[in-house]
Amino acid sequence: MTASALFAQSASTKAVNDSIFKGNFYSPHHHVQLVINLYHESISVPGYEFLGKMNGYLKGDASQYLYGTWMLIDYKIQGNQAELRFTNDIGSDSQTILFTHKADNIYIYSTKNGNNVSKAVGRKLVKIADEMVFTRKTEKLP
Repeated sequence: MTASALFAQSASTKAVNDSIFKGNFYSPHHHVQLVINLYHESISVPGYEFLGKMNGYLKGDASQYLYGTWMLIDYKIQGNQAELRFTNDIGSDSQTILFTHKADNIYIYSTKNGNNVSKAVGRKLVKIADEMVFTRKTEKLP
């Protein structure tokens, strides 16, 4: 009886841990969207579907455009933190971020070694914030 209870507990813990880095995340203050599934290549990047399924991308929402779409090219999960490496849609810049799960649906995005991601403000490119708070949206991912 004890062994089956332990198995049930570890199975439910594993299910929770296998979903903390899967979802559609949004920073309402900065209008940035992060769509990731670090467990399966299941995401089509809008406008780049011909590349096949990936683990994720970063982009601005309809009101604030990031300069290009940033595609996830590498990642490493360590506990409640994932190190994510993105490249822009033309491959000229890359960015490494730490994405840390804090509580329930709260995540902290922080850049590593400076920031290369920019957004258009008027006629200028301005770097986005080095640290942002993200929340998980409720919609399901494949």
